[in-house]
Amino acid sequence: MNWKPNGRAPRQLRASRPQLPHASFAAVPARAAEVVRSNVVGYQKLDIPAGGYALLANPFVEVGTGLTTPEGYAINDMFTGDTENSTAGRTSAQGDQMQIWDPTRQGYTTYFFSSWVNQWAAGSTPRVATEESFALGDGYWYLNRGQEAYKLTVSGEVSTKEVEVTLVPGYTLVCNPFPADLPLNDENIDWGTAGATAGRTSAQGDQIQIWDISRQGYTTYFFSSWVNQWAAGSTPRVATEESIPAGQGFWYLNRSQSDITITLKSPIAESGD
Repeated sequence: MNWKPNGRAPRQLRASRPQLPHASFAAVPARAAEVVRSNVVGYQKLDIPAGGYALLANPFVEVGTGLTTPEGYAINDMFTGDTENSTAGRTSAQGDQMQIWDPTRQGYTTYFFSSWVNQWAAGSTPRVATEESFALGDGYWYLNRGQEAYKLTVSGEVSTKEVEVTLVPGYTLVCNPFPADLPLNDENIDWGTAGATAGRTSAQGDQIQIWDISRQGYTTYFFSSWVNQWAAGSTPRVATEESIPAGQGFWYLNRSQSDITITLKSPIAESGD
């Protein structure tokens, strides 16, 4: 599935378009962090809308696996204890889905909550996702086929290190890899120096598109040449209070022909220093 931001649901359910896109214990709720020592364990509750999509990010690795483990988190271990909320089905068209963006092939890998095995699986047989996992910061779509909203709880070790992100020309699915909100106009990120393209309007500057689960559409910000910051609207209005929510992903549109590299600084590390 090729899906880039345009405010619509993924093609797999529309049947037509679109294009897109840690050991001392410290509880880390969705919008705050407390550090006891360098190795932090936390949890986060993710909002899942009734009959709709949430664009989520994995901010943890499994406890005991080590923060240097590239695999991060086994898919069938992420939501242990919350699976009673998930809708199970015999096929991908019936069960809840997780759709994971593959930047190499610019498409999605889809898993569904299978009633055959009561686990996340893939294919028509189905095959249980025994080896698949989320790396720290991986983004994914979660589709709730049920008609009631609920929360999923994830927990694990929290990274306190900086995360370097490469933004290729065109769209990149970027994730907030920390269990705390990241301000759009974070003073620790010099977007202009990094290479962001500034423009007078949203049609000219680089964009950040954040999925709004309440209205099932995107909120778009652009890198404004008027203020050299992220802004919205035609005036424009500087995004002084807006953030990338904890546990969520977003799409970045790089209008240049070159890669952009940004470094995201962990707010957990800040509070612990």
